[in-house]
Amino acid sequence: MTFFELMRRNAWRKRLRAILLMFSVGVAFLIYGLTASFVAGSQGAAGASDNLLGVFNKSGRGLPLPLGYINRIAADPDITAVAYTARMRGFVEVEKNVVVVSAVEPQAIAAANGEELGLTPELTTALEEGGDRVLVGRALAEAQGWSIGQRIGFTGQLTRTDGSRNWSFTIAGIFEGADAGTDTYFMLASYDALNAARAGDKDTVDAFVVRPRRADHGACRRRDAVHLRCRRRRWARSRQARDAFDRAGIRPRLRRDPSHQIFRHHRGARPADRAAACGQRHAPADHQRLQNEIVQCHQRSSRYFS
Repeated sequence: MTFFELMRRNAWRKRLRAILLMFSVGVAFLIYGLTASFVAGSQGAAGASDNLLGVFNKSGRGLPLPLGYINRIAADPDITAVAYTARMRGFVEVEKNVVVVSAVEPQAIAAANGEELGLTPELTTALEEGGDRVLVGRALAEAQGWSIGQRIGFTGQLTRTDGSRNWSFTIAGIFEGADAGTDTYFMLASYDALNAARAGDKDTVDAFVVRPRRADHGACRRRDAVHLRCRRRRWARSRQARDAFDRAGIRPRLRRDPSHQIFRHHRGARPADRAAACGQRHAPADHQRLQNEIVQCHQRSSRYFS
């Protein structure tokens, strides 16, 4: 009897136990597949981008940030582009039909996130005309049956200056997204128009979209090579210095050996003065030779006298 034959007979020795075990394993895989598909469907395959960073309020993503922060973020030398967005949730026709509007500055969002969203120069120009013109994502347009030039009514969470929450927009274009995994189930509106029309939270944003500067791997490798050469040069000089001290019969240990405290008292002196002090301390047979040795060591590496 083989080992696998023994396993098969032992598994079916109690059929109910084997069936329940297989059923539980199947349910575990089913739960994993459902949760993974839910995350991929709600956030998109490109939900976590390697090229973009989001800056939110540390107290909560629902709290606004001052618009003036954009100058401080853009001043960072490692930032290539930065944009801002103010999100407004609402619904179209019925409350179950939830739609999100992101108010942005057209040129800024095109520079920071235009490649991922598929924003062409024509779409950016259409959005720059401002007013009630919006750009609609392909997924949202297909789900709602919208087309370019259509006027839509929108009930949002933000209150207008006239006290109502009813907004109306005109579709100026449809953006496709970089690939099928890009989330396009939202609208892009002009921040200036929305900021002027809303009653509260003026000159604030919900998040900043930041594109970091790409690392120059060639420059990093060259810098590491230079640092490696410097370390090797310092190591060679330190070996030469130790050899010179060994030839002079001196073992300088500035911080550990209390018998050589004379080196500490002469840190601020000139190399010749230090050499004279060392010569008086150790009283070598050839005082002049010791001075020359220590001066040469100091010239090679100042690490022992700093």
